[in-house]
Amino acid sequence: MKHTFTFEEYGQRYGEKVAGWWVDGCYPFIGYDDEKLGILARALKPDGPNQQGTQMAIAELEVYE
Repeated sequence: MKHTFTFEEYGQRYGEKVAGWWVDGCYPFIGYDDEKLGILARALKPDGPNQQGTQMAIAELEVYE
């Protein structure tokens, strides 16, 4: 999950200029589990009082053939 370092670095570099993040595609069938989602959520934590908190909605999808 090397991209989490990018989120942390951007948050620190740009501070209040980053109001929040939109993250999509963190599905269990591509390898995201509670551990990886926790790492991602910590990387996306707000650094300033005007930044939005991190919310990630996880949908359980059924694949139909």
